Order: sequence, then C-alpha cells, then structure tokens
Amino acid sequence: MMKKISFLFVFLMGLAGMSICSAGPVKLACVGNSITEGAFIPNNFQNSYPGILMQMLGDGYDVRNFGVSGTTTLSKGNYPYISTRKYKEALEFLPDIVTIKLGTNDTKSFNWVHGAEYERDLISIIESFRSLSSKPRIILCLPVPALDYSSKSINDSTLQASIIPTIQKVAKQYGLEMVDLHEAMKPYASFFPDRIHPTAEGSALMASVIYKALTGSEYEGKVDVTKPFPGSRDAWKGFDSYSFFYHGRKVQIAVPKENTSHASEKPWIYTSSDFSDLDLELLGRGFHVVSYLSQDMDEMDGEDGETVSEVCKAAGNISDLLEIFKRYYGFSEKCALESNSVDFIQKNASSSFAIYYSGKEGSVGNVTEPLISLNRCGKSNNTLFETLDGTENTEAVSDFISRYRPGYEKYQNIHYRGTLKNAFTKFISDRKGCVAFLGGSITEMDGWKNMIEEDLKQRFPSCEFTFIEAGISSLGSIPHSFRMDEDVLQKGTPDLLFVEAAVNDDTNSRGMYLSQTRAMEGIVRHALSSNPNMDIVMLHFIYDPFIPLHASKISPDVIMNHERIANWYSISSIDLSDEIASRMENKEFTWEQFGGTHPAHFGHKFYAATINRLFDENMKTLFSDGRLSILQKPHELPSEMLDSLSYERGKFVDIHTAQKLKGFSFVESWNKPKEGISTRKQYVNVPMLIASEAGSSLEFSFEGTAVGVYGTFGPNSCVIEYSVDGAPYRTLDTYTKWSGNLYLPWVYIIEDELSSSSHKLSLRIAKGEKQELMIYKFVINE
Repeated sequence: MMKKISFLFVFLMGLAGMSICSAGPVKLACVGNSITEGAFIPNNFQNSYPGILMQMLGDGYDVRNFGVSGTTTLSKGNYPYISTRKYKEALEFLPDIVTIKLGTNDTKSFNWVHGAEYERDLISIIESFRSLSSKPRIILCLPVPALDYSSKSINDSTLQASIIPTIQKVAKQYGLEMVDLHEAMKPYASFFPDRIHPTAEGSALMASVIYKALTGSEYEGKVDVTKPFPGSRDAWKGFDSYSFFYHGRKVQIAVPKENTSHASEKPWIYTSSDFSDLDLELLGRGFHVVSYLSQDMDEMDGEDGETVSEVCKAAGNISDLLEIFKRYYGFSEKCALESNSVDFIQKNASSSFAIYYSGKEGSVGNVTEPLISLNRCGKSNNTLFETLDGTENTEAVSDFISRYRPGYEKYQNIHYRGTLKNAFTKFISDRKGCVAFLGGSITEMDGWKNMIEEDLKQRFPSCEFTFIEAGISSLGSIPHSFRMDEDVLQKGTPDLLFVEAAVNDDTNSRGMYLSQTRAMEGIVRHALSSNPNMDIVMLHFIYDPFIPLHASKISPDVIMNHERIANWYSISSIDLSDEIASRMENKEFTWEQFGGTHPAHFGHKFYAATINRLFDENMKTLFSDGRLSILQKPHELPSEMLDSLSYERGKFVDIHTAQKLKGFSFVESWNKPKEGISTRKQYVNVPMLIASEAGSSLEFSFEGTAVGVYGTFGPNSCVIEYSVDGAPYRTLDTYTKWSGNLYLPWVYIIEDELSSSSHKLSLRIAKGEKQELMIYKFVINE
C-alpha cells in the first residue's frame, strides 16, 4: 500500500524533527580562507562574515560559507583551495553569486616562491565558476590587511605589492566587480586581535561592505553578533524565531521564553511540517522548535517498511546540519525516525536508532504489540514511542514527547522492587484485568488515576479492564486497612493495586507511626492474601509541609515509614513528593502552577508520567530470550511480619451488631443535619448509629487484636469514654480540627494490642458541650 510517510528526527540530547521548503532563494557562495571560514570566532557559522551576510540579506538569500583555513590561490601552495572538498561543493552549489576572498596565505614565503603563477591560478578559479550553468555574478574581494608587517609568514607588503594589484588587474580584464576590504578594514586594528583574523565585530564590518556591493545600498539594520542563532530575527506566535537557508532548505528556529520549563536543559524538536499548534505547545514547555524544510519530502510516497538508509535519504541529507548543531549547540548527531510500519521496527531494532511508531488516531502512549515486536528483535534497551499522525490532541502528544525526552527522568524517584510482570502478562494472556486505586482525595479526583487507566487501555488494547476507584477524600492508611474488603475486594480481585496514604497520614495522624506501619503492612498482607499474584505499587504524593523538608534533603517521616513496608515486601514505590520538590527547586514550575496539594491537570501529568516510566521498565520483564513469557509467579509473604499486630485482617463490622443501646438509634439513611457543613459523598444516605446526649452508651462484642469506630465527626462531635473487657474507662475526644466545617470520615482505633480472642467494648458519651456521636462502622482486626 502506498502511503505518505512523515518523519520525526529526535536528538538523544533533546527530541527533534524536520520540515518542507519552497525553493527560490538567491544562492550566494563565499569562497575563501580562514578569514572567510571565521577562524577563532565563537559560533562562526553565524558570526563569520558569510554568516552575518545571511542575517543582513534575510530569507531571500541562501548564503553558504565555503571558507577553508590555510588555503591558497596558488595551485602549488602548501594547501591549494582547489584541492579541498569545499571547492567542489561550491561548484556543485551552482551559485547565483560568488565572492572570492583569497590571497592572504599566498604571501607566506614558502608559498610565494610560486608567485609568478598567482595570476594564472586566480583566473583558473574564476573560470571554473564562470563555466557553471548558473552563470554566477562573481565579486573579487581584496584581502584584509595583514597588520604584523614584520612577520616572515603572512605579510602585508606582499599583499600590497603583488596580490592586490594582480586581483585588480584580473577584475578589470574580466569585467568583474571588486570589493576593497583592505582599505575598508585598515582603520580597525582592534578588530584583528592576532593581527590577521577578525573578531565577530570585524566580520560584521566586512559583511556590511560586501552587502553594499551586493545591493548598492548601506545596511540600515542592526547587526547582532550576540544573538543565539543565525539568520534574521523575527517572531512566531509571540516567540522569537530565526530564519535562514542551509543547503538549499529553509531553517526556522523558534525559541522558548527564558524562564520556560526545561529551557536550561536545551530540549529540541524538529518538525516535518510548518510550525503548528503542537510546536506552540512544545515551545511553551521549553523546547526549541526547528523546521528544516526539505524539497524532497513533499513529493515522497513509499511502501511501509522503508529501511533506515532509505528513510534518511528521503528526508534529505541532514548530516551537515546535524554536525553544526552538534558542534555549536552541544547536540548528539544520532537521530530517531518515525514510520508507520511494525515491520520497519522489526527490521531496524538492532540499529542505533530509537524508533517512533506512528499509531492510530486517538491513542497516545506505548502500545503492546509493537513493543513485543521490538523486544523480540533483542533490542530491549531501545525505547518505543508512539505518536499521532495528524491528531488535534496537541497536549497529549506534547506530554508524551516531554516525558520521553532524554533527561526528563533525572528527578523521577522510582524504587524498583520486584516487577509488575504478573499483572501485565495477565492483561495479555487472559485479556481481562482488574486494577484498583486505593487512596485519598488525590486519588479520588480526576487526574493521575484517569490518565493511568487510559494508558493501560492503550498498552493492552485487547484487554477488558475493570477499574476499582477506591479513593476517598481525607482517608489515610488506617481506614484503608479496614475497608479493603468492602471497598476493594468485594468489587473484584485486583491484578494490580495502587495505594497511597502519605499526605493524609501526615495530616491526620502525625506521630502515629506505629499505627501507620500496622495499617500499611495490613493493606499489603491483606491484598496478597486475597491474590498472591497481585502486583502492588505504592505512591507518595506531596503537600505543603513536605516541601521545606525536601529542600533540606530530609525525607518526611511518614514516607520513610511507608517505605519500610514497601522494602520488606519487595513492592515498587514512587516518591513523587521528592520528584515534584526537586523539579520546583530546579525552577521547572512553581507550587501554584503545579496546583498545590490537589494538583491542577498540569500537576497530575507529572504523577502519571512517572508511573508510565515504571510501566515502561516493567514491560521489559515480559520477555525472556526474546520470547514473550506469560507465566505468573506468586508473591511470597515473608514468614516474619514487621509488626505482628498489623491490621492484616482488618474489616468493617455492621453497626447493627451493637448491643445494649442506650440513647443510640439507627438512622438507615443519614443525611447531614446542619446546613453549611460539608461531608464526603460516600457518607450521605447511608446507615448511621447516632446518639446526641451525654450518658448514651452501647456494647460491642468482637474477636480480634484491634477495635475502633469509623464515623463522621462534625461540629458537635463528643468526647467518648470507653472500656475493653472491663478495664477502667479512658477518654477520647472525637472532635478534629476540621470538624467545625466538615463531617470528617475518620477511624479511631480504641485498642490495637489485644490478644487474639473474644473481647467486649463498652462505650458511652461523656458530659460536655458537644454530645454527638455518629458511627458508620465498627472496625476490627480479627
């Protein structure tokens, strides 16, 4: 099938791509020696006099520098210009205009012994250009002064006595134009620090003299030798841009704002079309965007499965341009390609190219089948990317490009323990999968969770997923451990479980590290007991109090506490708190831009991107000796627990099992009684056991090592008095710092170091100003 192919070239130092051009610029070839080449001038591609001419003349001219250091006009000189590759390239260029500035190196004594042949050799060079089919306009330049008159090497006396008169004679003989750079540059000795080679400022003055000869008028613009890129400065969509021709193709570079995210890391992208909304999106993310306009690509159709060499050829010979950017701007010469063929990937997976795969419209991210093909070729260290061809979803594509650019992973803090192979192989082999998300409000809200659900559907397009969304605002590890059965396992058996609790654990129960350890260990053991093949990922999110700790290189205690569990049970974990703090410290964005504790859409994308990377790395574990392995290996629970009293068998117990109720009553569909006070949606129109008078009491019999109450604690939440197994009564104030404005869902652990046997809880409301208690569930650890 014939199909138009687009190509995306990506530097390993920053993502990149190339674009298409209309012909017609005036082609100007600058022939010369080191003074033309721009020796000793920083960034001489743009600050040599040919480079500055390119800036002065603008987009209507394709100015090329064919200067070669040390060369002579003399064919018997130590380095004849006619022996160089640049000379042949200048002829092949078929220029419309040629400037010739040679003669300086001919004055060296060991060259000038052949001085009698200078005129003949100059005419030979002129004739070679005159004979071209382009019939170029030829301009001879008199050499700039050689200011060290005592030199035994290059010397001005030979220039003035012999070289310049000969050039003048030949110019008159052939009716050629002539530019007197010798006289023009005499007053500017400070522009020649080594007495021979001009500075960038000297080159600018030379360019202005040649510009007047070319155009007949003085250059009225301002030459800027400090600007970052060659060509003329313009603007595109509010961003600075620079345009110039290189090897017959128009180059346009759009530059991000100074303080844009990642700008200091120089990410680059080249595009195979004119600048688009996608490029605008990438500029906003700190990418430099380059359009390299190739005449060939617009006409090219080809079969799927093009070879790398065919693709590179079709895209135009970019090696010289890549060399310039490598040399002057610090990029690697390696590029990556895009094709529409899985066969292309298979053929070229062993090459040095990372490969972009152009997927179906509507999907962004890695896809399973091409990745399998790539790994079967034994190139598991290559990264497979999928991009959209012609999609309007520029944000999704730019997200994808941003997170896979080299260097992005610098701040990602992933602890790889075990693998996700069990879950991934089940998604492929059974084509059915269950994924649960257990956490607080950051998990409950639309954000990273939804992005990961979409990513999984794209990675495993043949899999029918069940997603259990068990995020509830305000809840940390302690309530999670008791609601595992009702909120997760009764809705399905997860193959993959995400759990997060760092923010709410630090907010709700700072200092209760023992209970947090028991809770998080309980969640893990409960999950693996229900399904030994379940893979678990632990996440640590960020909120305000964590930021100064990270700035001081201190990991928050609650994260360290959870990490003990992840390490003990070989669970992969991601410290997103540390990553976001590091990115903010690196000025990638502010806390306000991120969105705060409850991230904006912008912030959630960082969470999702790092989970994506965990997925990418774990996809590699699916293959053994290049073959897909679908065997699952159960996770072995350590025989020894970190805490023998962890809430492994935590569960809810229905409030209707309470006994000897005094002052308590059941409300089968509770709704918040006080206007203007918020609650969580999961706790409205549900059964509640409620009392509102001092002295109200109940008893609750249970078996297990721990007991507590799970309720909503609002403006009138009371002090309770409790006793287990007839022990002296103790008190617990259920009013929280949020209760004034919120019926807060909360688990109060009353006792959690009991013997594993039968027990009885006695509970009553103490006298006081606040006398309300609303119990949603009893909690026990059997």
